[in-house]
Amino acid sequence: MTAQSPTQLDVSNELPSTNVKLLAPTGPALRRNRRFGVALNVSFDEFPSRAVQRTTNISKSGVFVKTGLSPPLHTRLNLRLTLPSGNQLTTAVEVMHVVTPEQADGKPYAPGCGLRFDHPTPEFRRQLSSYITDLQSGYPRVLIVDDDEDFRAALADGLGVLGMTTDFAESGEDALQKLVENLFQIDLVLLDIRMPGLDGRGFLHRVRQLGGELDLPIVILSAAPRAELQSLKGPHAANDVLSKNDPLEEIAARVKDVLGR
Repeated sequence: MTAQSPTQLDVSNELPSTNVKLLAPTGPALRRNRRFGVALNVSFDEFPSRAVQRTTNISKSGVFVKTGLSPPLHTRLNLRLTLPSGNQLTTAVEVMHVVTPEQADGKPYAPGCGLRFDHPTPEFRRQLSSYITDLQSGYPRVLIVDDDEDFRAALADGLGVLGMTTDFAESGEDALQKLVENLFQIDLVLLDIRMPGLDGRGFLHRVRQLGGELDLPIVILSAAPRAELQSLKGPHAANDVLSKNDPLEEIAARVKDVLGR
């Protein structure tokens, strides 16, 4: 959700009618260093409190702060961050990217600054790591991409039994937009192949090949012949492939296995 990040997932080179770009830093390093959508109170020594709102996401290495201010890149600031426990953490930060109000106008992301924690103290790292561990223990979130409403509902019920939350998309285009809005909150995509518009193959190609997003788990779930499904599995394709003819309990269990939960 950043405008000046050096790495962006661009999936709009084909099918111009979709016209979707994932304007968020992505790739293996950032997904391993996962960001979590949180709204925490922050303040800076250098800015009046009324000019700064809250965080929109946080990771072990940095934070994005919603604000209309646009400090120059690589500016160093002193950040105070208040955790839900009430504990206040203080550290130096460096401005790594900026989204201006003009760039964010009409977009699904907020204006603000992406900040890198600059040599935080061991105590800062300890408390932040503990907080993020708590966030990671939350329910995994699965995006179900299928044009069959009844089947989506049945899948949601089966995944819910295993403690997963679900979002829905009716097509590849809809799924891409969901990733624009929630990339770092989605833990796995459960993808049908045969859908109107941008189908499962098109979605997979855009995310894996054009976008370069290899760490987001994607599981194919389709009524297509098993031999056809196996051809869609691989390091630069789907993590796993399942048949809609498989029992719902088995599908849910396999999804849980891919998530490593």
